Amino acid sequence: MTGAPTASPVLIIDDEQAALEEYAELLELMGLPVTTESCPMAARERVLADAAIRVVVTDLRMARLDGVTLIRTLREALPPDRTVRFIMLTGMIDLAPDQRLEDVPALAKPVDFELLVRMIRERLDP
Repeated sequence: MTGAPTASPVLIIDDEQAALEEYAELLELMGLPVTTESCPMAARERVLADAAIRVVVTDLRMARLDGVTLIRTLREALPPDRTVRFIMLTGMIDLAPDQRLEDVPALAKPVDFELLVRMIRERLDP
């Protein structure tokens, strides 16, 4: 599943392959169509190129590009008529002010998958 080119409304980004596979497997079992990306730079390009992606779930701490910067750069690059919603995952208990985005929820790891699924479904609703 990782890096699969098929269109899906949910993209999960995490540079830890084992975590990425676990998230994808559990979310698929809950009936959510997901695709994954382990490289945040490649994920950024995928979101910009694939209009089917409507929800991005990203880890906060990743090599080369953190989740907050990824979200900010995507928001700047997306056309105004395209809505993508975001959820951040973090192993940190307290986020510094520069690691928070007011309208992006940050879920602590280990992730409560029922809560994550509910949040994704809410963001997929028009």
